[in-house]
Amino acid sequence: GPTAPDPTTFKDAYEILKRYGLWDKIPEAARSRIKLGLDGKVEETPKPGDPIFKRIVNLIVAGVGDACKAAESYLRSKGYRSTILTRFMEGEAKEIGVFSAGLLRQLSERRGRYAMIMGGETTVTVKGRGIGGRNQELALSASLKLRDLKDCCLVSVGTDGVDGPTDAAGAMVDGETYWDALRLGLNPVEFLAENDSNTFFKRVGGLIITGYTGTNVGDVVLLLKADR
Repeated sequence: GPTAPDPTTFKDAYEILKRYGLWDKIPEAARSRIKLGLDGKVEETPKPGDPIFKRIVNLIVAGVGDACKAAESYLRSKGYRSTILTRFMEGEAKEIGVFSAGLLRQLSERRGRYAMIMGGETTVTVKGRGIGGRNQELALSASLKLRDLKDCCLVSVGTDGVDGPTDAAGAMVDGETYWDALRLGLNPVEFLAENDSNTFFKRVGGLIITGYTGTNVGDVVLLLKADR
């Protein structure tokens, strides 16, 4: 960013583009800009050690931990025994979905209101041609393992209000989501295989749409168990 040193150079960009056979595929304007940089006609970005940064102070004003703590505080105010499991959630979204469903099944055996909170950011290895996002894919994957589970739900959202190339922040699923899909003649497994989670939730229900929030500190997953 503009307040942090950039160790990369025009030469780095040129060599990477040439190495992967992309030099002739990028727009002419981009090639022209890089050539000017290579010829010294355009200045490099400020590098580490540049005196300009002696007057710069960068402060982290919020992070995913703050989002998790806010969720924990709110849920406790609603009577949930809440625990932040991690602020470093990562991995394939559909695998985290299966893992989360397993945790929720354990919670379902307890009496009273319980909540587990995870923060971080998952990834999606796209193999299909559908439309979705990592939070919606996580939720869809979890729904396959939550069949018939009572009094529990999973919520997965991006704090920026945007999950992939969709208008949703994420999605919510429970023990009925899978069966709701079947009643509509839809196969959740097929939607997951096509990375088509957004289409799935548009038809079945469960999308969470907040609009753009103006900030982004990662994703938050909530595992909620209500009173039995």
